[in-house]
Amino acid sequence: MRRRSMTNGNGAPPASGSPSNGDGGLPNGGPLAVGPGQGGPSAGAFDGPGGPEQGGLPVPVTPARAVGRPPSQAGTGQQVHSGSRWALSNWRVRWRLIAIIAVPTLTALILGAIQISTAVENYTSDKRVQTLANLNALVVKGAGQLADERDITAGFVAAGKSNTAMQAQVNQAQAATNATLAEIRSQAAVVSDSSGYRAQTVLDLNNGVLAGINDLTLIRQAALKTQYPPLAIIQTYDERLIAPFDTFSNDIAAGTGNASMQTNVTVLNALLRMEDDASLQRAYLYQALASPSPGLTSVALTALNQAATQQQADTSQFTGDASVTEAQNLNNTVSGPQVDAAKSEESLAVALTGKNQSIAAIGTAQTCGKTPQAQCWYQTQAVQISDMRQVSDGLVGQVTAQANSLTASSLRSAIITSVVTLLLLILVLLITTFVARSMIRPLRKLRADALEVAGSKLPDM
Repeated sequence: MRRRSMTNGNGAPPASGSPSNGDGGLPNGGPLAVGPGQGGPSAGAFDGPGGPEQGGLPVPVTPARAVGRPPSQAGTGQQVHSGSRWALSNWRVRWRLIAIIAVPTLTALILGAIQISTAVENYTSDKRVQTLANLNALVVKGAGQLADERDITAGFVAAGKSNTAMQAQVNQAQAATNATLAEIRSQAAVVSDSSGYRAQTVLDLNNGVLAGINDLTLIRQAALKTQYPPLAIIQTYDERLIAPFDTFSNDIAAGTGNASMQTNVTVLNALLRMEDDASLQRAYLYQALASPSPGLTSVALTALNQAATQQQADTSQFTGDASVTEAQNLNNTVSGPQVDAAKSEESLAVALTGKNQSIAAIGTAQTCGKTPQAQCWYQTQAVQISDMRQVSDGLVGQVTAQANSLTASSLRSAIITSVVTLLLLILVLLITTFVARSMIRPLRKLRADALEVAGSKLPDM
C-alpha cells in the first residue's frame, strides 16, 4: 500500500524528514531546492537578503600584507641596494685586492718619478754649466791671443807696415788666434742650438763672441789694407772683440745657485780685466815707440793713463773678491825685476811726455840690450801679462774642475736615486702582492668549503 506523503501547509516536508518520492529523489519543494524567493527565515546569514552578497557566494578574504617589506616593494622580488655603487662596501673582493696592490704601487711610482725627475734636472743643469766652463777656457785663451794680435798689429801699423820682422809677428799671432777661434765656434754651436741655457748668456755668446769672430776678418782688413790709425785699431779690437769675450766669461756661473763657483768666476773676471788693462798699456806705448817719430800723442797719453788707473781699480776688486790664498798667489806670481822695470819705464814715458821730451830713451841697456826700444818695451810688459795669465789659467782650471765635479756628483745622485726608487717600487709591489695573496687563500678555502657543503654534504644530510 502506498504511503501518502505528508506535507505542511505551504508544501514543506516535516522537520523530522520526509520520505523520498517515487523515483527516490528529494521532493521538488524540499528544503535543498533553494530558489529565488524561497529561502527560509534563517537563510540571510549567507545568501538571504540580509547577507553581504546577493549571489550567495562567500566574500573573498584580503591577502595578508608581506611582513618586513615595504608596501611598494612587497612581492616584487627585487634586491634592495644601499648606498652608491662606488662605495667601498659595494666593491667586489677582486677590485678591493687590486686596489690594495695598485694604490701603494702607484704612490711609490709617482714619488719616485718626482725624485728621478729632480735628479735628472739637476744633472742637466750642471751639465750645461760644465759645457759653458769648457767653452770659457777657450774664450779666455782666445781673448789673450786677440790682445797679443791687437798690440802687435797696432805697432806694425804705426811703424808704417814695412817692417818684415813685425809682419811675421802679426802673421804668427793671427794664425794662433784663428786656431782657437775655430774651436770656440765649434763648441759654441752646442750652446746656441740648445735650449735651457740662460737667455742673457746665449745673447752674449751670439751677439758678442760669435759676432766678433765673424767681424774679425773685416777688422784685420781695415787695419792692414787701409789707413786705419793705430789708436782706432786698439779701440776696435778692445770694444768689438776682447770686452765681449770677458763679458761672456762672467756669465758662465750665473743662475747655477753655487756660491763658490760664482765667486771664483767673479775673481777670474776681475783678473781678466787686469790683464786687458796691462795689455792696453803695452799697446799704447808700443805703437808710440814703433812710430818713426816716437812719442805719445795727447789722446794716446790719456788712454794710457786711463788704462793704468783702471788696472788699479780692477786690482782692488780682485783683492776684495779673492781669498787670501788667491791674492797672495797673484802677488807672488806677478813680480820680479822685469815687472818692476815695466812699471818704471811706463812712468818715465808719461813723465817725459808731460815735459815735451822724447820717450825714445826709456829703457836701459841692461834691460833691453841691442833690442829696439819698441820691442824692448813689448817684451818687458809681456812678462807682467804672462804672469797674470798664469794665475788666470789656474782660476780657469779651478772653475772647470768645479763644474766637472758638480756634473759628476749630480750624475751619481741621479743614478743612485733611480736605483733606490726602482728597488723601493719592487719592494712595495712584492709586499702588497704578498698581503693580497694572504687574503685570497682564506677566501678561496671558504668558497670551496661553502660549495662543498651546498653541493655534497647538505644534500647527503
